[in-house]
Amino acid sequence: MDEILKLSKEVIPSIGLRTIYRNIDALIDDSKLARVDYPGQPMRYEFVTGHERPHIICTTCKKVFWMNGGMPKIEIEEPDFNIIGVELILYGNCQKNSCTKREDKSFS
Repeated sequence: MDEILKLSKEVIPSIGLRTIYRNIDALIDDSKLARVDYPGQPMRYEFVTGHERPHIICTTCKKVFWMNGGMPKIEIEEPDFNIIGVELILYGNCQKNSCTKREDKSFS
């Protein structure tokens, strides 16, 4: 929320945190914004696009990435089961020098 407040104040210096919360709640109620809450991460918000996008989290620097290509195909053994949503988190490590917290940056 601090990042949203900081960016909002660049455009509207007098904006308050309560106004931001109220507008975020309205966007969520209108299904235009979704909360993204991952363990060990601050609350995030994403625009609802109608397409689930898996996330990848670096276990070293905690940076979150979107996975290109969309969701992998999921097959359910129970034929009478209706999937209404998917949440997929992949964990790994940033490669080469892109990880801001990695001490050993010389691996292949």
